[in-house]
Amino acid sequence: MLFRSVSNTGITQSGGTSYMTAATVRVGGGHTGTGYSVPVRDNASKIADPYSSLKFPDYNACKGNGQGTMIKKDTTLSPGTYCGGITVQSSANVTLLPGVYVMVNGSFTVHGNSNVTGDQVMIGFTSDGSQPWPASLNLLGNSTMTVTSPVSGTYANIQFMGDPAQVIRSEEH
Repeated sequence: MLFRSVSNTGITQSGGTSYMTAATVRVGGGHTGTGYSVPVRDNASKIADPYSSLKFPDYNACKGNGQGTMIKKDTTLSPGTYCGGITVQSSANVTLLPGVYVMVNGSFTVHGNSNVTGDQVMIGFTSDGSQPWPASLNLLGNSTMTVTSPVSGTYANIQFMGDPAQVIRSEEH
């Protein structure tokens, strides 16, 4: 995994049970925490983005101030645009059906003891500019997310994607 962030907390891991498994982990800035399957390489040199020609997924415009989707019990979600993001409350189990999910102006947050699973899922994160921060993924307190990426099509082998327009904007500041 390559994280292009130059922040000294470009990757943040906290809590004794959080864990990231990857063949390699490199970040342009730094990282916190110890829950990684391999040593994290901080201050990694910037490399050309191998996905620079890949278009961010189409999504529906969000009207008003989307409050997001709040999940309090076991639920199955369908692909689509999630204005204000998705929040999974404690102890809920969520199944993501195959497809592309786009978080607009809100994060995908999974609270303690919740589980999210899905086969052939890609999750994109963006903002329409009305928020001062891009959407993100937050796994908190004993939560788990087990997803596989699409095996064919435009987003084959991609599980998570930040909107390149947001990355450029955040690198400029």
